[in-house]
Parts: sequence; structure tokens; C-alpha cells
Amino acid sequence: MINSFSNIVQTKDLWRRCFTKSVMQVPFYSYEWQEIYFKTIGKNETPLVLHLPDHDVIAPFIIRNKSVEFS
Repeated sequence: MINSFSNIVQTKDLWRRCFTKSVMQVPFYSYEWQEIYFKTIGKNETPLVLHLPDHDVIAPFIIRNKSVEFS
């Protein structure tokens, strides 16, 4: 099963939990980076955050011009 969110704020605690378990803890993958992105550069884009609960993985995407792109 995959959970999806279109509001990044809803994912804050979940995102932080997944991030701390990740082997790739670079700033661009953090909740804080994504939050700032969507408040500034991405304010006209729609976030699409997917969560795989069985693996505790989060995958951020954006919806732009009727296409989905990895964020």
C-alpha cells in the first residue's frame, strides 16, 4: 500500500522519521528543505508526497503542467 499527500505540512513528522532512518541524509532530502522550496520557488507547484509504510520510505514529487516530476 502507498499513502499519498498533497499537503507537505501533513507529512512533517512522518518525513522526519523516514529521513532519520535514511542512509542518504543530505539536506535536499529533508523536510525543512522541501518546506522552504514549496514556500518559495515551488509556490505555484503542487506537492505529491508518497509514503511506503512497509519500508518507511518517503518519495517527494511535484505536479507541474499536468506532469509529475521527482522533487
